[in-house]
Amino acid sequence: MNHIEFMGLPGSGKSTIRSLLAESLQAGNKACLTMEQALLSCMRKRVDGYLFRCLLRVLPPALALKYAPLVFTRSALRYDCQNAFIAAHAGAVAAVLASNEFRGASSHERETLLTWFLLTGAQYQLIRDGIGDAVSVLFDEGFVQRCVSLFASFGHASPPDREFLSSFLDLVPRPDLVFFLRLDAGTCRERILARQRGLPGRLKDKDREEILPRLESLQGWIEGLADLAAEKGFPITSVDITGSPDESVARMERIIGAMGGST
Repeated sequence: MNHIEFMGLPGSGKSTIRSLLAESLQAGNKACLTMEQALLSCMRKRVDGYLFRCLLRVLPPALALKYAPLVFTRSALRYDCQNAFIAAHAGAVAAVLASNEFRGASSHERETLLTWFLLTGAQYQLIRDGIGDAVSVLFDEGFVQRCVSLFASFGHASPPDREFLSSFLDLVPRPDLVFFLRLDAGTCRERILARQRGLPGRLKDKDREEILPRLESLQGWIEGLADLAAEKGFPITSVDITGSPDESVARMERIIGAMGGST
């Protein structure tokens, strides 16, 4: 599996660009799957329970794809994969639990953060074990972007300790490629406010006038994270998406093709 992640501000277009890129690659007969498609493929082979297996096989493709992540979270397979991830990357889990940001969060926030991190790990583990080496898998939010949800606090101006982040990045699975989507905070704010599904979790309790300065602060934080990951040898590619989405997607396709992730 070629492990490809996206990072950027909320509203920068990670989900949209990833979908467009996957559609374009697949239309060109490239070996590429979104995380959800890869998850569904692996679950059809391994998911526990006759009911779950039948459900994923008889549902129309679009519905099976939609419900695969939900089925995974409710299956015993999720915990098998989660345990395998913890066994392989126990240091990363320990780092999350020991971080000042995690310790300073409310009990509900700690439960949510840890659940999402371990779910990301379980999904990664299942896909890594079940998808061939030549296939590129596009993760919307992987381990690099997960640093933002784990350690960035909208309540504090300063980012987490650089040395701590460096150690954490050494402990998580390293992606083969990370696309850093660059878009100004003002545009991201307008996109977030226009979303039908509403504000991201950490902005739901904020006044609309607070969103822009908080996004601007987070933007600097993410840029610092990208610089740190690049210094550590992570293959970070910045993509300015202020222009045509087609141009951005075409550039990403060329980069993926150069890394040998196509057939």
